[in-house]
Parts: sequence; C-alpha cells; structure tokens
Amino acid sequence: MTDTENEATEQTEPSSNLTFTWPHPGEDWWLAMGADCKLDVDAIRFTAAFHKLGGFGSKKNLEAARDAGLNIDRLVAFRLARSVGVKKLLDKVDEIRDKPLSEQERNRIIELRIDRLLKSPDVVQFKIGTELNDKRKSQDVPKIDPIATLVEIASIDPVHAMEICAKHNIVGKEFQEVFGSRDVRDILSKHHCPYCAAKIAANLGISLEVKEGNGHATAYQ
Repeated sequence: MTDTENEATEQTEPSSNLTFTWPHPGEDWWLAMGADCKLDVDAIRFTAAFHKLGGFGSKKNLEAARDAGLNIDRLVAFRLARSVGVKKLLDKVDEIRDKPLSEQERNRIIELRIDRLLKSPDVVQFKIGTELNDKRKSQDVPKIDPIATLVEIASIDPVHAMEICAKHNIVGKEFQEVFGSRDVRDILSKHHCPYCAAKIAANLGISLEVKEGNGHATAYQ
C-alpha cells in the first residue's frame, strides 16, 4: 500500500462490528479485486463507499470515509480517494458498469483473483485471499477452475482467451497452461483486426508490428 493508504487505515477505528452495504457486484468481488490492487480491507471498503456516492465527480471523500467506518479527517480522505490503489479499483468497476457480469463470469473473476492472492508474498493480500477462500468454501460456492475454463475458451476462440489473459494479467506459467505449445504470435498476427491484436499483445508483453494494407500484424519480440 502507499503511504496515504497506510495513513488512512492506521487512523481507522476497529471495524469488525461495522454494518456495511456492498455495492454491485458484491463483497467478494470488491475484496478480491481490491486486494489485487494492493489495498487493505478498510481502503477497499472506502473505495466501494466512494463508488456508491458517485466517485470522483461527487467530491464526497469524507462521506465515503464515514460510510466505510474510517475515523479520518477531510485531508486524509481526500488523499486516499486519489491514491493509486483506489483509482485502479474504481477503474475496474467502471469497466463492468455498462456490461453487467453474469454469475459465472463474476465467480470466475473472483476465483482468478483468489488464486493469485493465495500465492502472493504480501501479508495483506494473502490474508484477504485466505479469508475469501475459506468463506466461499463454507458457503459451498461452486469452485470454478479458471485455467480449465480458459483452456476451453482458447480451443474455440484463442484470441478472446488471450484478451481475457491480458485483462486479468494471466501471464507466465498460467498463460503457458492455457496455450501450451501453440504459437500465440502467429495466432495474433492473423487476427482480422491487427490493431486489436496489437493491443492485446502489448498487454501480454508481445510486440506486434502493424502493417498497413494487408490486414495482418507481424509479431516480434
């Protein structure tokens, strides 16, 4: 977390008895995505409250802090609202504003994040991941294997699978599990939209040289 996020949570009263109403798409999504943005639970709750009140346009930093149960002053609330982690989490919820998630998509995203949090060396991330994992097990939430799901998607539409990997930062060993020995550069270079392919490739750390006029993109490292 940043110094601002630490300062905010250090001044927070214990929140175990706080009754808080989580906005769409629900508590598990906010906690999993927020932890992935390197926020602790109080900062995540602040972000969710800030989102409910209208986000940056509302200028209701202190009101969001009060709703989230944070005992901080106006200046710290202002700085927290503009911290990197809070901005990243707000961007993530904005991405699904106009495209509501199905229950299956929501669970898949949460499971992807939990798997990553459980592997994190960060104490806060690991703790949130463990608590979410235990909670979902106790509630008998159907366990979705995100990699197996991506393998299935890749067999039908490999570029779409790459787009999901790029969006959720699924790289390295996990990416290899999805695509195996397939030549992902060749697949991207033949995509009907070279500029779309180049954007996906950039997010995956692959460079694509877009050539005008031939409808294809050339991949290179």
